Amino acid sequence: MKINLFYQTLRKLSISQIYYRINFLFKKKFNVYQNFYLKNRVKVFHNTKDIKDDAVNRNYSYDNELHFEMDVIEDIIKNKFIFLNHKIDFGEQINWNLSEDESKSRLWAFHLHYFDYLVDIAKLYIIKSDKKYFQYIKKTLLDWSSHNSLKDKNFDYAAWSRYSVSYRLISLIRVYALLKNSNLSDKFFFIFLRKLIIKHVLYLKDNLELDILGNHIIKNYKALVFASILFNDNELHLFTEKIYKKYILNQFTSVSGMHKEFSPMYSSVVLEDFLDIYNLNRDKKLEDVISKLLHCIDCLNDNDKLFYFNDCVDNFAKPFSYLKRFAKELGISSEKIKKINDLDGLIVYSSYEKNNIKLGINCANIPIQDGHYHCSNLSLELFYKNLKFLTNSGVLGYSNNLNRNSFRSTSYHNTLQFGSFEQSQIWSLFRVGKRAKSSYKISNDDVRNLFLRSNVVHYNGIVHKRTVELDNMNYKLNILDQVNSDKDVSCVYYHIHPKCIIKKLSENSLEISRENAKIRLNINEEFKIVETPFAEEFGKKQNQKTIFIRKSGSCKSIKTILTFE
Repeated sequence: MKINLFYQTLRKLSISQIYYRINFLFKKKFNVYQNFYLKNRVKVFHNTKDIKDDAVNRNYSYDNELHFEMDVIEDIIKNKFIFLNHKIDFGEQINWNLSEDESKSRLWAFHLHYFDYLVDIAKLYIIKSDKKYFQYIKKTLLDWSSHNSLKDKNFDYAAWSRYSVSYRLISLIRVYALLKNSNLSDKFFFIFLRKLIIKHVLYLKDNLELDILGNHIIKNYKALVFASILFNDNELHLFTEKIYKKYILNQFTSVSGMHKEFSPMYSSVVLEDFLDIYNLNRDKKLEDVISKLLHCIDCLNDNDKLFYFNDCVDNFAKPFSYLKRFAKELGISSEKIKKINDLDGLIVYSSYEKNNIKLGINCANIPIQDGHYHCSNLSLELFYKNLKFLTNSGVLGYSNNLNRNSFRSTSYHNTLQFGSFEQSQIWSLFRVGKRAKSSYKISNDDVRNLFLRSNVVHYNGIVHKRTVELDNMNYKLNILDQVNSDKDVSCVYYHIHPKCIIKKLSENSLEISRENAKIRLNINEEFKIVETPFAEEFGKKQNQKTIFIRKSGSCKSIKTILTFE
C-alpha cells in the first residue's frame, strides 16, 4: 500500500522536481556544499561586492508601520514569543532548536527563525532612539548565528529550511537597510550582518526549492531579488529573471490569473511578495500578474474573511484591505467583481444588490504542487449579509499532533462523502496519492442567477454530482447531491460557523441565525446536528455545529434548500 502511495505521488512530479529532491537530499546527507566551501565563498563575495548608499535607501519595506502589536514586541525583547496562538517564554536564552513537542508544530519554529519581528524592533529603535531595541537585535542575531550551524544534523528542520532562509534573508536585508539609514555607528555589527546576509544568499542560490515549487519558489525568488538590488549584482539579477520565466510565470492560470495551488491564503501571501518586489524595482512584467491576483482575492474574501478552500485560515496572510491599499499606492488596480466569477475552478457568485450573498464553490483541480490540497472538491462556503454562515473547517496546524490530515479530510468540508472513502488519497502531512478530478458547467438567466452543474470523480471511481441553483428572485439556494451508486452510504456535511445559532424546526428543517441575518434550511432527508472541530486560525481550535445528512434508500438524491430571510 505504501509503495503504491509513493508511486501515485511521484508520478505527478516532473523529472526535474525528482532530480532536485534527490540532489538536495544528497547534499543534506553528506554536507557536500555546507561544510566545504561556503565560508570561502562568503569571504570572496564580501570582498568584491559593495553596498552603495542608494541601494540602502531603496524601499525594502512598504511602510514604517509596526506589524506586531506594541505589547507583543515588548514581550519579544524579553524572549516571550507568541506565534500561531501558541506562546513560549524562553527566559534568558532562546532555544533555537525546539522539538515539535515543545513548539507544537514545525511552522511555529519557522516563525521563530523568520526574524520579521526584528524588522519591527529596528523600526522602534529609529522611532524611539532607545538603544535597548538595537541591543536586542544585535544580541539575537549573534546568538542565532552561534547556535545554528550548517553542520548540525537537523540543520534544515527550521533554521536552514530553504523557505525559512528566504523569509529570514528578506528580514535581514530590511533590518540592515533600516539601521544603516539610522546613522548607527557599529562597524563590527554591520560587517557581521553583511556576511550573514551573504551566507544566506549563497546558500539559497545553490539550494532553490525546485523540488517543491509553488509558493516556496516565489519566496526564494523574492529573497534573491532583494539581495540583487542590495548588492547591485547583475549576475544575481539575471539569475532571478531565469527563475521567474521558468518556474513562476506558469504558476498562474492564463484566464483569471489565479495561483494554481488554489488556496486563497497562499494566493494572498504570493500577492504580498509580488507587491513587495514591485515596490522595490517597479518591474513592469509583474503588473498584470498583480492586477489579476488582486481581483481573485477580492472575489475570495468578504470583509477580510477568506473562503477556506484547501490550506486556508484567517490572520495568517495579510488581509485583502491591506493588499488593496498597498496595490493602490503603487498605482495598480483590478477589475470589479462580476456577479459570476470563474477563477479557473473556484466559482464565486456575488450579489450585493438584493440580499447580499457571496457564495464560493470549489471545482478546481490543482495541477502543481498539491501539498496544500484538501479533499474539498465541490465544497461550498456562504457569506450572507457579510457574515459567514457555511464554512469549511479550516486548518489547525501542519503537524500530526494538530490533526493535520483530519482537517484535510472530506468530512471536514461542505461536500459529500461516500462511505468511509476520501475523495483523494491524502497521506503524510503534505502528500497526495491518487487525486479526485472535478468538472463543471455554469449558466445563468434572469430567474436563476446561477446554475452550476458539477461533478467530481473520486480516486476510487465514485462520481459525486452536485447541482447548485441560486434563485435570487425567490431568495433561495437549491443544492442537489447524487452519486453513481445504489449503496446507502452517502453523507453530506454542512458546517455552520461557530457564531451562528441553530434552531431545529422539524425533522426536515432548521433555522440558522447570526446577528441580523437568518437562513432557513429544508432537507429531503432526516439529519443530525453534531459538534465537530473548527480552526479559523492556526493553533486556535473551536467547536462548530455540523449538519450531518445521510442518504436513505427512499431518496435518489439529497436535496437542500436554503431560503434567505
